[in-house]
Amino acid sequence: MKAMRLESIGKLFVREIETPVPGPDDLLVRVEACGICGTDRHLLHGEFPSAPPVTLGHEFCGIVEAIGADVKGFTVGARITGDPNIYCGRCPAMPGWPGQSLP
Repeated sequence: MKAMRLESIGKLFVREIETPVPGPDDLLVRVEACGICGTDRHLLHGEFPSAPPVTLGHEFCGIVEAIGADVKGFTVGARITGDPNIYCGRCPAMPGWPGQSLP
């Protein structure tokens, strides 16, 4: 699959990368359209912390290609959008989000 990769500060490349296999709680989505937003610009210029290589473009829409064994409510072929601002409550990096400071 193709991905826009920030490989170091100021260095963006479109690369062919291995297609991920979804875990039990994941969807694999074939992205049809993706926005590059202010966060991506800040990462490109080194204004936000990151650990390249990083795949950019977290505002997207696409088609569900594969579904993890524990995922409910989705079907292969469904058209979806992704919203990275909705908190799932399962990510260990965000235990108190929203409303609690992180260590």
